Order: sequence, then C-alpha cells, then structure tokens
Amino acid sequence: MDHCFKEVTEYDAAGSSRSRWEAITGNQGRTTEVIKIGNNTFTRRDIDKWAIKQVPSLEISKPTPPFESKDAVDPKSYSIWKEPGSTVEFKVRTTQHKGQDIIVYRRVINSIQIHPKDGSEIKKETINHYWIGDDGRLVKFEQWINHSGKHFIGIQKLFMEWELDPKIVVTAPDVLQ
Repeated sequence: MDHCFKEVTEYDAAGSSRSRWEAITGNQGRTTEVIKIGNNTFTRRDIDKWAIKQVPSLEISKPTPPFESKDAVDPKSYSIWKEPGSTVEFKVRTTQHKGQDIIVYRRVINSIQIHPKDGSEIKKETINHYWIGDDGRLVKFEQWINHSGKHFIGIQKLFMEWELDPKIVVTAPDVLQ
C-alpha cells in the first residue's frame, strides 16, 4: 500500500487552532482543514466551501506540551515495550536544533511476533528518537517502524515537531465560500 499522511496544527496564545491534514493513497489525494476559534469550528475538505459549526462554549485551555500530561501521550508510541523475547536498546546524545542545545534519546525495539492466521514470524523493529530541549520540553519526535513477514513488508515513518512561536495568530476564514 502506498500511503502518505501529513498533519500540521498551530495553536495561538488565545487557545485557537488551525489544522491541515493531507492524505495521499496511490494517486488519490484528500485535504481537510479545521479552524477552531472560541465556540466556532470552520471546516472544509479539498476545495469545498467552508462550513461553520458552533459547539457548546467550553473553557479553552492552552495546549499541553507532550510529556507534561499523561493525557497528551499516546501510550502505544511512548510506552516501554514489554513483549517477551524483545530486545530494547537505549542511547543518548546531545546536538543542536534551531540554535538550542538538545538531548536526543534513541530507543530501538526489536521483536518477533507470530502471525495470527498461519503462525509465521513477523519481525518488527521500532526506532524512536525523542528530542528534548534544555528546558525539558519535547521539541521533536521521530519514529520508524520496519516490519516484515511471509506476507508483507511494511515501513511506517512518523515525524512530529513542536515549536513555540508567539507570532502565530489563528483567524476565521475571510470568506465562507
């Protein structure tokens, strides 16, 4: 399967957000945009008209950086692998990222699982890089999952980056087309 997915989400200081998702499978692409301001949500797919929906007013909280709230962490991506027979390797290094000193934690998990239908082996390698700033905030996350078995070979890549930018201001679409 040839599939690529990209998401970019921005938050402003007032708690409003703007998200854009792009998904491409083969030669077919689809784009979704969502803008949330207060109790208004503006949505459109591809080049369709913007639709507005009001949601009940809730107190808007500022976004919580990952690792500072258990609610913001996907346990499947960030937890320690405990599969019997798996090996886990950790490495730590320092580097620079956008002029900031960064600590990079690398975790490599190798495991062999059994295919539920025919009992064949599935080899899986998961490589995670956690880029932590000197202030303790997660600024970048990279994950590669390589798995192969009798019936398939799969590669999954996931890259996320967090950046504080006080210049971001989310506004409603100019024209509800």
